[in-house]
Amino acid sequence: MRGWDDRVAIITGGGKGLGRAFAVDLARRGVRVVVNNRNREVDADGRGPADHVVAEIRAAGGTAVAHHGAVEDPASADGMVDLAIGAWGRLDILITSAGISGPQMFHKATLDNVRQVLDVNVLGTVLVASAAARVMRAAGHGRILMVSSTAGLFGEPTVSAYAASKGAVIALAKTVAVGTTLFSDPSAPARIRDELAAELAALGVSSSEQARGIAHEQALPKRKQLDLGSRV
Repeated sequence: MRGWDDRVAIITGGGKGLGRAFAVDLARRGVRVVVNNRNREVDADGRGPADHVVAEIRAAGGTAVAHHGAVEDPASADGMVDLAIGAWGRLDILITSAGISGPQMFHKATLDNVRQVLDVNVLGTVLVASAAARVMRAAGHGRILMVSSTAGLFGEPTVSAYAASKGAVIALAKTVAVGTTLFSDPSAPARIRDELAAELAALGVSSSEQARGIAHEQALPKRKQLDLGSRV
């Protein structure tokens, strides 16, 4: 995607963590940003995480608006897309960064906790991405980045619902990519796979282990040595 100044992006979960980093960086490049984050907490002035990130972006000379809806609500998915189109007349980029972990030992897992994690992480991704895809297909251009986690590849202790949800997001992203050439970067899947394979090989995880997806006994302890923070 060439040029940034006329682009419009939606970032879900944009009020903190990776979502905030995506929003701030894109705004710095000149992208106009819809920062989505539900108001689980607000300050004394009634401002939530999305409002603070929007203020940060505007203070740095960028352009942004806040959206406070829950991603698992179909009305919110359509609402944030409508907000982008209404404000700037287009939508070029979607990054689905909203997510919750819901830590819970598997043998103590409750239906409510599992359902909440899957609703936010999977259904929330599906709804917003689908709403954005309809607009992007009509426009003939666009990019969707679905944020997942290595937990979806290797598993992770105490967050079985989260790991399952991120595995689902990986499968969803692959399905969207092969279902249309509109959003896919043909080099990205191979590049990511090759980089991960090289890192695992450097840690002593053999190619056969990688192919079999051995995460719990051998690969998972070794994977924990990776400094993923340097790749943000």
